[in-house]
This record gives sequence, C-alpha cells and structure tokens, in this order.
Amino acid sequence: MKIASVTFNNYKPYHSEVAVDLKTDDDKPLVLIEGQNDRGKSAFYSGLKFCLYGFEGTRTEVNEQQRQAINRKAAEDGLDETSVAVEFLHEDDVYEIKRVITFDQVDDPDERSPNNSYVTVEKNGNQEVGKSDLPHEYNEVINPILPEKASKFFFFDAEDDLQKYMKHTEEVKQAIETVLGIEEIQNAIEDLRERQKQYNKKFLTAQSNVDEYSQIKQDLEEILFRKEHLESEKKRLKNDRDQAEKRLSGIEEDLGNIKEIAEKQSKLDDTENEINNKESELDTKIDRRQDLLRLAGPLITAVGTSHVEQCYDFDSIDGGEEVIKHILESGTCICGDSLDKDDKESLRDQLEELASDGRKRTIKARDKASKLELGSEQKKEEFTLVQRRIYELERDLRTLRSTRDDLEQEIDEATEDDHKQLKKQKEQTNEQIEELKSEIEDINQKIGKVEGEEEQKERRIDSLGGASEDEKYFRKLRDLTARSKEAMQDLKEEFVESRQTAVENHTSKTFRELTNKSDVYDGINITSEYKLQVKTDTATRDVQEQAPSAGATQIIAYSFIAGLNNYTARKAPVVIDTPLSRLDKEHKDNLIKYYPEFSEQVIILYHPRELEKEDIEYLSEYASKHLEIEQKEDEPEAALISPGQRQTTLM
Repeated sequence: MKIASVTFNNYKPYHSEVAVDLKTDDDKPLVLIEGQNDRGKSAFYSGLKFCLYGFEGTRTEVNEQQRQAINRKAAEDGLDETSVAVEFLHEDDVYEIKRVITFDQVDDPDERSPNNSYVTVEKNGNQEVGKSDLPHEYNEVINPILPEKASKFFFFDAEDDLQKYMKHTEEVKQAIETVLGIEEIQNAIEDLRERQKQYNKKFLTAQSNVDEYSQIKQDLEEILFRKEHLESEKKRLKNDRDQAEKRLSGIEEDLGNIKEIAEKQSKLDDTENEINNKESELDTKIDRRQDLLRLAGPLITAVGTSHVEQCYDFDSIDGGEEVIKHILESGTCICGDSLDKDDKESLRDQLEELASDGRKRTIKARDKASKLELGSEQKKEEFTLVQRRIYELERDLRTLRSTRDDLEQEIDEATEDDHKQLKKQKEQTNEQIEELKSEIEDINQKIGKVEGEEEQKERRIDSLGGASEDEKYFRKLRDLTARSKEAMQDLKEEFVESRQTAVENHTSKTFRELTNKSDVYDGINITSEYKLQVKTDTATRDVQEQAPSAGATQIIAYSFIAGLNNYTARKAPVVIDTPLSRLDKEHKDNLIKYYPEFSEQVIILYHPRELEKEDIEYLSEYASKHLEIEQKEDEPEAALISPGQRQTTLM
C-alpha cells in the first residue's frame, strides 16, 4: 500500500476541498509536512485514520467526534458534507476510499450536528463498496490490505501512542500478530476447530448399529458438553482480563499525568505569559485600528485643503494669534519698523480670520494631514495587515485560553488524594489481572483433563467395529479436520518462532543504532508473548522494570516498529505525527538518519521546532515532497496545504 493522495473536504480546519499529492519516488520515500500548532497538522493525521477506519468509541462518543470533524464555516454556509478521500496503490490496483459525514446548515456553528455517515470504495474505477453497503462489506476490502488492529504500528503519534505500545496487553499482542500475518494462521486454526465441532455433532447424532457404540457416543457427547462449557468460561475470563488490562492502562496514564504535574504547572505559567503578551499586543493593534479609522477624516480633508495651502501666512494655529496681537499692541513690526494704518488693518483682518471656527478646523486638518508620511493606499494596506493580525491574535488567544483551562483543570484534579486513590486502583487492578490469569490457567488444566477423557473415548470408539456408514463418513471428516488443525498449529509455532527471531534481531540492530547508550545496551529481547525486554551487560529486564526515560522508551518503540515493518505480512506507509518532541539531540539525530530506511513511504508531520535547518537539509535528500500547512489569507480560521518555500529546494 502506498498513498497517492488525500483530499479533505470541510474536515476540521480544511474548508472546502483541499487536495494533497503524496506520491513518492522509490529513492525518495519521505514526505515532510510542516505545521504550526492549531493549523491542521493533527487534523491531517486524524483525517487519514478517519477515512480508513472511522471513529472509535461508543455511539455518543462517535457522534461527538463526527460533530467536531465538521468544519465550522461549512456548517454556517450549509455545504452539506464533510469528507476525507484517500487514493492509494496496492498490488498494482488503484483504490479510492471516501468516508462522508452529512449535515444541515446552522446559524451558530456550535450547534452543528452530523446526520449520516457512510464509506465508499472504488477499485480501478469500479465501485466495490457503496454508501448503502454494510460495515462488514467494507471490512472485507480493507482487512486484507491493512486491518485496523495492524494500523496501530503504521499510523501513530510518537508523543502519545508509542508509550502505550510498550505495555504488554492482549490488544497489543493481537495487533502484533496481525502485522506479522500470524493472525491469519490462528484464524485458520479456529475455523478448523469449529468445523471439527460440527463434524463431531453430526457423528454423535448419526444412527448407531451397535448398542455399546451408542453408549460410548453418549459418554463422549457429555464430555464434549463439559469441554464446551469450560471453553466458554475461559473466553469470558479472557475478556475480563483484557478489560482489566485496558483499565490498568488508563490508570497508569492518569498516574503519569499526575507525575507530570510540575511540567504542567510550568506549561501553565508559560501559557499565562503568552496570553498576557498576546492580550497586550491585541490591545495595541485594536488601538491602532481605531487610529487608522480616525485618520480617514483627515486624509480626505488633506486632499481638499492642499490647493489653498499657500494662501495663508501662518502654517498652524498654535502661536499665530498671539504673535499678531503682540505686534498690534507694540505698534512695531518684527523687523523693527513702525506699523502704518494699512499694516494694522491687514493684521486685524488676519487675526479675525484665524479666530474663525471654520478656519481653525481647516488649518488643524491641514496640519494633521501634513504630518502624515504615508498615502491613503499605504494606510489602507496597513489597516488590512492590522485587521488580519487581530484575527490571528483572537484565534491564538482562544486556543491558549482553552489550553490554560484544560491545564488548570488537570492540575486541580491531580491532588494527593487522587494519587493515592489511583495507586490503590492500580494495585487492585493488578491483583484482579493476576487472579484472572490464575483462573484461566485453572480452566486450561480442567480442559486438559476433559480432553484426556475425550481421547480415551475416541480410542475406545476406534477399537469397536460396527459403525454405520454415516458414522464412518462424519468421523473420517472430523479426523481429517483434526489433523489439518494440528498441522496448522505446528506451522504457527514454527512461523512464530522464526518471525519472532527475525523481528528481535532487526529490533536489536535498530535499537543499537538509535540509542545514545550503545555501550550500555546490548539489544532487545522479545518473549514468545511479544513482551519486550532490554538487554544489558549485566541483566535482561522487562521495559517497565528497566524504567527508561520517556525518550529512551520512544526509541525502543521505534526500534520494535521498525522490526515489525521489516517482516510484516502487509506493506503500508508509516505516518508519524509529532515525531521528535520527547527526544534529546543524540536520539533525535540518530532517528532522523534512520527515517529514510523506515518504510517504502514515510509521511512525517512535524512542528517547526522539532527540526533544525541541518535536519531538514539532510531529510530533503530523501524527500519527494516538502509541504506546509498554512492558514488561508482570506479565512484566518481555515487551513490549506501547499508546497511552500522548501519544496523548491527538492526540484
């Protein structure tokens, strides 16, 4: 699978249609996409996942996510539809998947609401899935390409998701098996097991010719009933264990948030300072806008008064009247000559003219206009820039205030009592998980005993003669299915061992390349249950026990994903949001050098602070595209994606 393009239409900040070409050359697998905060970087990432898999959660949660996905202005304009379309190549076929949310026009965008949602698929121009088709029909198309479970190791937010992938849960295990193609083998084993049960039931209900044969079949039926009951109980316990592991993951995440309280307080302080700075700048810009509006009158007056400018002896009102009065009182001109009658009359006329209200206003307007260094066109341009900056500041302040409110709420919630309560919940949940594991093990032992009884009855049946033709037929099919299941089980074990070893070797090699402590770490060990362990000179410990830093944990996760991708049964692009935020310089430098080897197509969504100039210069050698997410000039709250200035360096 290689993504050729993605088209957003009224999805989050992408108003109207925003199409993005993502095709890459074989020797340049990278697509770099730069975006400031609150521009649409995370929306790009979430939009890809939304298109392929929809939103996760309860019906209420999905409805809210769909509502948030609808572009606010599109809802006001009544554009009817939000959608994301992804075109990609897979095994020489061209697919286009389009997921749509419909909505009605509203006057207040906060009241926008989804009406309906559907997904369509075209393959080589022919429709494979229509808007009225059921979800399982779409899954039949997407699952052979990239199932949602497997996508976790191809589409991820490096800041948040990688920490979760290091936790050893059944969900993560299933996702890994899906990536490696082991799930398909396990599904085949389960299908054969169900088929074996069906043949067994038909064998047991077939007419018997011998009484003893019939009695043993009744005994066998009772054994199989007990076995089925135990397997059902095992399934329930495993489900309870999976749910407990999910709860534990949430508790650990909450505990991690509380531990980061100091960091959050620091971030809150920075946010408050930024709010104050932007509020101050906003006040200044609003005052300037008012000044520019007030200047409109003098600018017009200046044009009307300029042609009579030379008719006046005094350039301004200030001081003019006082000078004339002083000359008249003294009777002597400034030059020293005495004033005659005509001189005095002329000065009185000028004094009267200066004293008139109309003349005062005219001279004031001319004085003010004469001080303006910029023309009306320049003032108009300045007004536009000021107005745009006001929009930007207001938008940034909304985001910052929302961030501040969230941080304050998180800090208020993270009390000492909460910490104690969460620790207690963690202990209780861990105990519950261990109890469930113990119960599952007990069930397995009971199933083993029942299967022993089953084998005894099977051998007894084999030793008897006189089976009817139907009994012989269904028993033959059942035995054939059982042998096939055993063969598939052997294949799975061999496959798991070989894949596990290959992934482990590649993960260790990558980890040693990326870590900043190559002299301390020997590599990564992967258990049969896909639990990750860190190997050092002195010991091999679970990742949680080793307790590496957040950056080191991220590097371990990157290494493991690289190993999975190298031996995956599915080829897909790697899409990474916030790729480098937790890493120190050495880790970051090592990872940047590794990105071109990660996959055949790697799409990196980064904040400008994550990559230095030299980083970009290095990655540009392997990049087919370097795009930038910007705001539209005429719509400050809308985003677009364009090649930007850096793309020209790739040409």
